[in-house]
Amino acid sequence: MPDGAGVTGRAETIREEIEGRRATAAEQVEAGRAKVTEKGEPLRDEAGNRTDPEEQTLLADAIVNGAKQVVPSGKQLKRLWSQAEEEGGYTERDMREDNTMPGP
Repeated sequence: MPDGAGVTGRAETIREEIEGRRATAAEQVEAGRAKVTEKGEPLRDEAGNRTDPEEQTLLADAIVNGAKQVVPSGKQLKRLWSQAEEEGGYTERDMREDNTMPGP
């Protein structure tokens, strides 16, 4: 092989093999990326929906609204105390002594 044709031929074969492997690797990487996107997008969307305040249920608002309807307001409590005093029942003074009367 005085003209180096064997070496050149072998180098060309190696180059073609490397290009083929590189193309195969690029296809595999792209297939993996597509699979991650395909599987990951629904998970990302679900996590976003669970943490996005605009998407969450109105449970906290419902609890607050329900409590407002069940727990008497300060004005209602004062009216009840006055009524109890008029009827000779548990008085505001009794509540102060028992330390059960809420503040203003």
